[in-house]
Amino acid sequence: MAGTTIALILIGALILLYSFIKLYGAGGRFAAADSRLSGLRTGIQLAIVAVILLILGALASLASPTGGFALIVLAGLLGLVAQILVGIFFLRLGDLEKEGLPVPSGFKTVGILYLVGIVIGILQLVALILAYVYAGDAIRRLQAQAGGLAAPTVSSY
Repeated sequence: MAGTTIALILIGALILLYSFIKLYGAGGRFAAADSRLSGLRTGIQLAIVAVILLILGALASLASPTGGFALIVLAGLLGLVAQILVGIFFLRLGDLEKEGLPVPSGFKTVGILYLVGIVIGILQLVALILAYVYAGDAIRRLQAQAGGLAAPTVSSY
């Protein structure tokens, strides 16, 4: 039973690690555009470290349950800080509309839902779905401002 649990943790952690690495590039682009948006990249960096610690903790628990548990708890704490930073990123992104940038203010709602979702998990899913919708809106606004020029796609990050 424990072996199956550890295998599932490892598979999930590897999938998370892959997605975080893809998001890391996007975080760098946001930070380069505005230093107030560096929270995404910092949050992703912490999340990557947390996932690596989670993998190490799962493996270490095979040899020493106490040592593995300590690494998993540390991974959880880093993951919590990472989630807070990502939520703050969404809040700041929502503020950019006030400065005349083509970013929907709805990202502020995403940030609030994401932060509350740390405690009520389903709200993070709702927040991420809304983020996807607002990102599409932002791309359309950018294309309209640029005279219909093609905006970068997610795969270009």
